[in-house]
Amino acid sequence: PKNLKLNSAGTKIYAVDAVNDSLVRIDVASGASLIVSGPSRGAGTNLNHPEDIYLNEEETKAYVVGKDIS
Repeated sequence: PKNLKLNSAGTKIYAVDAVNDSLVRIDVASGASLIVSGPSRGAGTNLNHPEDIYLNEEETKAYVVGKDIS
């Protein structure tokens, strides 16, 4: 992963993966991971070289910054 964000409750980690061009959500307690957005996977947009991630104040949306995000 290139960059990580922990939600305010400390229960979920969001990671941008520049190698796999994806956004991953990880459950801290179980370690289970889910690709939120990636090449032909997840529910979000296609990512190409994601570099950083920001969560909105309510932590209901993730904003990914990078090159060639579509």
